[in-house]
Amino acid sequence: MINISATLPYLGTMGQAHASAAKAGVDSLTRTLAVEWGRHGIRVNGIAPGPIDGTEGVRRLTNETSRASVASPVPDGPDGHGGRHRERRPVPRVRTRPPT
Repeated sequence: MINISATLPYLGTMGQAHASAAKAGVDSLTRTLAVEWGRHGIRVNGIAPGPIDGTEGVRRLTNETSRASVASPVPDGPDGHGGRHRERRPVPRVRTRPPT
């Protein structure tokens, strides 16, 4: 299982109490399920992508000054993507096995 969260609850974001609370709940659920289900061979992981430049969320939650003051913490990879929005690629397939 892969749960997708956000970095909102880590630092606090003005006007986003509802989303921060929801994402903190997802993070806690992920950790709890990992502990509970791990003994059955079920892996539970979470990812929390940070802000992606050029997306609606960044446009709504930031301003020019804050965007200019933050450098992307993600270096460009082999495909030249480093924390910038791009067209979606197909989601990778994850192999699972039934609990033993």
